[in-house]
Formats: sequence, C-alpha cells, structure tokens
Amino acid sequence: MSVIIIILAYFLGAIPFGVIFARLKGVNLLESGSRSSGATNAFRTAGPVVGIFTVIFDILKGFVAVWLAYLYAHEINWVVYIAGVASIFGHTKSVFLGFKGGKAIATSFGVFLFLNPVPILITLVIWILTIIISRMVSLGSIVAGIVYPITTLIYTPDQLFLILISFAVAIWAIWRHKENIKRIMNGTESKIGQKKRDLK
Repeated sequence: MSVIIIILAYFLGAIPFGVIFARLKGVNLLESGSRSSGATNAFRTAGPVVGIFTVIFDILKGFVAVWLAYLYAHEINWVVYIAGVASIFGHTKSVFLGFKGGKAIATSFGVFLFLNPVPILITLVIWILTIIISRMVSLGSIVAGIVYPITTLIYTPDQLFLILISFAVAIWAIWRHKENIKRIMNGTESKIGQKKRDLK
C-alpha cells in the first residue's frame, strides 16, 4: 500500500495545471516563453489569472500529496517524505508531458508547508524580498533553494531524514534553474516588467 501511495503522489504532482489552464486561454506553455509548464511561465505568457491559478493548484497538489500519505501512515514517516519527493519529481518530470515539466518551486512549497512550515515560511519571505529587490523570479527561487535547507538544518537539527530531503530537493530545484543561472551571470535574465521574449 505504501508503494501505491507514493505512485499516487507522483501522478498527482505530474498533473500539469499550468498547461491545462493556459490552454483554456489558447496558450500552449510548452511552446511559449521558457517552454516550462510552471507558474512563472504561465504568468509571463498566459497572464496573471492563469499564473495565479497555476500557483494555487501547484501548491495544493504538493500539499495534498503529503496530506494523503499522512492520512495513510497516521504519522510523518518515510512514506510521507517519499510521497512529497515523488510529487515534486512528478511536476518536474511529468508523465503527461513526456517527462518534461516545471521547476517545482510551488509544488515544493506545498510539500514543505505541510512537513516543515516554519522554515518554508521564512524562506518564502526571503524569496519575496529577493524578487522585489532583483525583479527576477528565478533568482528568488535560487536563493530560496539555498536558504531553505540551511533554515531546516538550524530549525530541526534532529530531523535527519527531513534535512536530507530538504537538501536533495533544493539541489534539484537549483539544477533545474541552470539555464537561468547562466542568463543571470550574462545579464540577460528576464525581469518583472520587461517586455516578453522567448527564452531558450
């Protein structure tokens, strides 16, 4: 049964809400902007309404994945943790999109909002501040990927499995931003308020 719960979490995470909502507006996220199925590209190419709905549902699918696992396990144990990781992986490598996907920042937030609320909320504040200062969502996400596992290590030093998963998810998220990192270093990364342009 544990395996079924984890598989269910993967498929829940794999639902490409951004793609679904954008298509309702006649936009194909996979052929627009950064070609990512995530919320940032949904905002950029399909507008704020689609972007907001994408954020909400991407957060919910991560949260619900671990909540369902918790209902099964009756405690936060390895099944719940792995279900969270599975939902995040599902978003980045969705079976519904030929194993493509987004960067899973919103989905990760949903997972850790359930598992580790204080560190993830601290990270959220830093993410917002970074975006306000830099006007780059990608930089905010990269900084959040650095801050969150460190905050987890400080706040819950006795939760080894949670710490390991936090670092693993953060490294995966930063790796998914490797092209953004190149553009940031080259000074060509898109900023909020700039004219839309296609990103490789």
